[in-house]
Amino acid sequence: FSDSLPRQAFFALVVGIINYCTLNLQYSIGSAFTVAIGMYTPQDWPRLMGRLRDVSTVRDFWGKFWHQNLRRASFRLL
Repeated sequence: FSDSLPRQAFFALVVGIINYCTLNLQYSIGSAFTVAIGMYTPQDWPRLMGRLRDVSTVRDFWGKFWHQNLRRASFRLL
């Protein structure tokens, strides 16, 4: 808590962006590889996250955007 609030908010945002990019990169590489070798079609790989334009509150961010990847990953395992 020794840093200022704007600095803490900036670093929290940076961590979120890094996590988003890491998850998205792994998903994109996996989908590109399996489509390239013919295991799946592009339609079998929907977007990993929800649509960012549907977000208007913090609750929407977690429910409609970020945690959408957990729903899709859980569904694939069934």
